[in-house]
Amino acid sequence: MAKNFRWKKKEHCAIEGKTLSVLEENVEIPFPLIYFDLGIRKLYHVYRFIYAKESEKNFFGTYRFPVTTGIGAIHEDPDMVIDETSDLITIFYNKEPVDGFFIEKNLFSQKLLFVHKPNLSELKNKDGVCYY
Repeated sequence: MAKNFRWKKKEHCAIEGKTLSVLEENVEIPFPLIYFDLGIRKLYHVYRFIYAKESEKNFFGTYRFPVTTGIGAIHEDPDMVIDETSDLITIFYNKEPVDGFFIEKNLFSQKLLFVHKPNLSELKNKDGVCYY
């Protein structure tokens, strides 16, 4: 069965002439579990980084958060700010994913650095950054 994806947000970052986007796999939760605790069933929101130039698209990394259900459930996903310099792409994030970020293959010529920072509002005002 093919996985379905939806865009996390509409913003895209342009890095090395290609766009960096984040896709979220659709999670199908059985109806009764929407209103009750999932218990020992481990369901996750899985996000994938996509790197695209024209019609060529490559998935190169993933991260995930547990699915929360019930009254007052909050969809946990991080905000990210991406800052590019001549030799480094820094991805700042405000919430830790389960088991961190998994990069299958760095498709950029620069090194990737992931930095946890609880408050990203100051970084979002910096010139030349993009954010999700």
